[in-house]
Amino acid sequence: EKKSEVKIFEIQQKIERLKNIKLGLYEDGDYEKSMEIAKMIITIAEKNDINIILNEEKKFINATQKKISPKKPIGEKIEELKKLRHSYYSSEKYEEAIQISKMLIEFASEANLDETVKIEENFIALLQEKINQKSSKVESFESLKDLELVDQKQPFSPKIKEKSEKDLDTLLSAKQIKIKTDKVKLEEEKENIEVEKQEFKSNEESSIGEQRKFIEEREIFKQEKINLEEEIGNFNQEKLMLEEVKKNLNKEKREFESNKEFFMEEQCKFKEEREIFKQEKIILEQEKENFNQIRQMFEEIKKKLL
Repeated sequence: EKKSEVKIFEIQQKIERLKNIKLGLYEDGDYEKSMEIAKMIITIAEKNDINIILNEEKKFINATQKKISPKKPIGEKIEELKKLRHSYYSSEKYEEAIQISKMLIEFASEANLDETVKIEENFIALLQEKINQKSSKVESFESLKDLELVDQKQPFSPKIKEKSEKDLDTLLSAKQIKIKTDKVKLEEEKENIEVEKQEFKSNEESSIGEQRKFIEEREIFKQEKINLEEEIGNFNQEKLMLEEVKKNLNKEKREFESNKEFFMEEQCKFKEEREIFKQEKIILEQEKENFNQIRQMFEEIKKKLL
């Protein structure tokens, strides 16, 4: 059990360190690398069945990806909404078309497209008349001229207007399926965005706490880094001193080897000289003995003479 607890603690520590690194990269604007760290955390969480961490990191990646994803130009958004609005209109879904027109007015106002705002306001009035059943098909067709659904340069008779309106419905019906599909996808994406928005808000406070904790730990890390750099400097100084000692030692070793060789030569000479000395000593002893014998003989002769 103790080994298991130690392992869990080590995993938690590893995840916390990676989270701190991830948040640091995110704060520095390095979103790609922060997502790579999040993927590393996901791998650890998957191996150890830590679903809470797994879901948090997936949400982080999704939110970061959306942050760095290029946004569509407002003109492109307006064109897409116009197509969707026409689809609702041709399907006689006037309430939905009004909502899309209101969205168009918001986008157009942001982009200072006053003409588009005016057209959409007129279109909303037209649809309101449709809903209240106060306008005729001809009036509807005349009002649609502002929306560029027909060529305004052509002279229209009532029959031509009616035929053009039917042709318009035919042309639009070919795009209805795709537009409806796009609408469903748009609604799904909108719902997902709302869900993620709520989840992001709920995690915002904890994220702020984690960021503060990271800032504190980063300051500690900076101080530890400074201390480590000082220790590295001291170590390098000691290393240089050790290298100098090593050089001197090698020099002394070489001198010792040289002296040793000289000593061996001197020792050999000494042995040779000692042997010679021994021989000379033996000879000297013999000479001494001979001298003693001669002296003894001399003493005897001296006695006889006396």
